[in-house]
Amino acid sequence: MEVETTASDGLTGQAQVASPQLPLNILNIIKTAQLQNGLKHGDYGRYRQYCSRRLRSLCKAVKFLHGKGRFQKKKLDVPQVTDVRHLHILLVSTERAWAHAMQLKKEGEAAAEGSRPDPKKRHYALRRLKKASHWASELSRICSAVCDTRSTVEADAYSSWMGGNVLMEREGDWEGTLAAYTRARALFSELSKVGDADNQAHCGALVEELDTTISYCSYQIKRAGGEAPDPSALLSAAEGEAGGLLQSKLASLAAEAQTAQAASTSSFEWRNIKVSVSSEKIRVPLHNAAELAASLEGAMDTDAGVDHLLPQHDKLINLYNEARAATRSAIRAAQTGGGKDVDVDELHALERALSGRILEVSLARGQVAVADAAGRFTAALTKQAAGKPGRGERSAKPEDLVRLTTNLMQLATELEELASHMGGRQGEA
Repeated sequence: MEVETTASDGLTGQAQVASPQLPLNILNIIKTAQLQNGLKHGDYGRYRQYCSRRLRSLCKAVKFLHGKGRFQKKKLDVPQVTDVRHLHILLVSTERAWAHAMQLKKEGEAAAEGSRPDPKKRHYALRRLKKASHWASELSRICSAVCDTRSTVEADAYSSWMGGNVLMEREGDWEGTLAAYTRARALFSELSKVGDADNQAHCGALVEELDTTISYCSYQIKRAGGEAPDPSALLSAAEGEAGGLLQSKLASLAAEAQTAQAASTSSFEWRNIKVSVSSEKIRVPLHNAAELAASLEGAMDTDAGVDHLLPQHDKLINLYNEARAATRSAIRAAQTGGGKDVDVDELHALERALSGRILEVSLARGQVAVADAAGRFTAALTKQAAGKPGRGERSAKPEDLVRLTTNLMQLATELEELASHMGGRQGEA
């Protein structure tokens, strides 16, 4: 099923204005689909069949069918994109053509058995790869008009990567290939710094993959007697007259990430006590602490070792201490008249809430340490009872357990006192 994307005929005969700021998480969509439909085992044929079924389903869902009985090609352009599924049509079309090209390439290499691959299949694979690059370019063009900044940059990076794949298969213009991959790497590198954890991981993996491909292109240029150009100069040359466009996109993406970061740390909540945070010096460590806390929670769920958990808890405590120190500095500045329009009572409430969070994290760290010490102590007793004393192993002594348990009790007492000071049972563990 082909989709024309060069005109602006409406879905129902009337042009509709596309809604801006549509979200399109390209890498998450395609990586999930690839892993669940054959590419985990390199089965490009199965993935291509899935893309065909998915494309048909999408076209039916948005009523974008090409006639009944006799085929009548419809055209898809910016005015027709009223639903994110219209963008999915272009994305799945790209993936289907790319999967077909990879399937043909794999079949040609398998049939050759060490000799030269079948030129007909290679030519057909290259045609399908060009078609994939065409769909990716159209996706990038339409995303720039209807999607948010992150989706636009991601579509641009995806298009550059697909264009680099076409040039790579041609094996002629190595400098052009290097330029396309370098541009894609620059965009994916910036994308790996924003967004959710899954998207950052996907972008980071692509950056590592592109590093290898870029090194191969540089090798081919040197092998031909040339000199591999500097990546920054190559990137500027690839941009041409629109040299500032890439930097503008990256700056917009960074600004969007900073806005999201500020929104996520505009307040701090602890035990039903929510306090607004206006100082940037307090927001930054709180944002870093929130990210580390989420990572630490995932590590706890996977039963990570104590050698990993304890340093992570220590780092988290240090971040909250940094935020509390900045809060105390703001309180002193406000009391001496250095702060204008500052609510001192709110700062005091923030300081107490941060103290409570520090005590909670310290308690969690202590529980990890006690569990580890108890496990080592029990293991040592078991081996001793079996007459097999452990040699060279780090065992725990009874006094270690007593000391760690005493520290836990002291932290719990401090947390209870803080809760009573703040009123009621809000801060109790």
